Amino acid sequence: MFAPRRVAMVLPAKERFGPRGAGGVALVVRDLARAPAPGWEAMVLGSPLQDAPFEGCRFEGLSPGPLAFLGRNRAHARAAARRLRTHPADVVEAHNRAPLALHLAQALSCPVVLVLHNAASGMGGLRRAEERAALLRQVRAVACVSDFLRRDFLEGLPAALAPRVHVMPNPHNPAAFPADPGPREALILFVGRLNAEKGADSFVAACARALPRLPGWRAEMVGDAWFGGRADTPFVTTLRGQAEAAGVEMLGYLDHAATLARMARASIIVMPNRWAEPFGRVAQEALGAGAALVASRRGGLPEAAGEAALYADPDEPAAIAEAIHHLATHPEERACRVEMGRAHLEGFLLPAIARRWAALREGLLAG
Repeated sequence: MFAPRRVAMVLPAKERFGPRGAGGVALVVRDLARAPAPGWEAMVLGSPLQDAPFEGCRFEGLSPGPLAFLGRNRAHARAAARRLRTHPADVVEAHNRAPLALHLAQALSCPVVLVLHNAASGMGGLRRAEERAALLRQVRAVACVSDFLRRDFLEGLPAALAPRVHVMPNPHNPAAFPADPGPREALILFVGRLNAEKGADSFVAACARALPRLPGWRAEMVGDAWFGGRADTPFVTTLRGQAEAAGVEMLGYLDHAATLARMARASIIVMPNRWAEPFGRVAQEALGAGAALVASRRGGLPEAAGEAALYADPDEPAAIAEAIHHLATHPEERACRVEMGRAHLEGFLLPAIARRWAALREGLLAG
């Protein structure tokens, strides 16, 4: 019987790999590490945690030790390389940090993949085409969570390099949602950081227009400017007054499980993102929660939501309000879009994405 091959998934130094405070990168890694394809086992390397890590994963915190004087990111990269030299992996996947991937590629003999969760054009060390081409001379492959990110990475590069850059979408795991969420509520929900890039102000402005015409409906916002505990930004301070006037309840930060439970009770979820969303995990989760989705077309959102979403310009609150009102007053269309969402998610189910990752790794080992 053959021993499984091992993949090491290396997180950025700042990423928290636990239920409290995990960001999108950690959540994707958690899902992939819990359910690797047959023939593979995963270990996750990241910064040490004060709280318990996610269950169901093999996680190791990397202490910088005497390397701390190098600075957090450089010490983290060197600690990861040191750990992987003594406990080798067959393939190493460095998430969302080009310098981390470059250091590991230079320090290790196994294939190293840079996994991009954000646009290369906005990341240090990848903004110029020359930098991206140089990176591809060191790492064996780049995996992007959307075709939008892949196109961004390949901008200005020779066509011959395109086969080295892959699309590996975020996986959808139905088991993450509550088995019995309770009855669906007449609830309009926003989930995300409270800033202008996520369109939090557009959501409040749209609700101010829509709610007076929707008796029995209410609106909530899940999220904060930061992951818990820090003072409001000036944007959030202003937003609180606007939300109170509009009748929108601000729930603050909730952990991921509690957020999914709230999404599973909402009838409509709104993503008025101005930022070019790299993929749109919240959009994917909205469809998985069985809500009707209103979203912008920025970035990778159309890939995450497909034809299931009702799209609106994030800078036109009146258009967002009309989309909300239309879905709230047309339950048959809501139900139709929910079914379209479930069908769209079939292409993102966790086992299928895990197999795609396994095929990429095995191709690198064979080549």
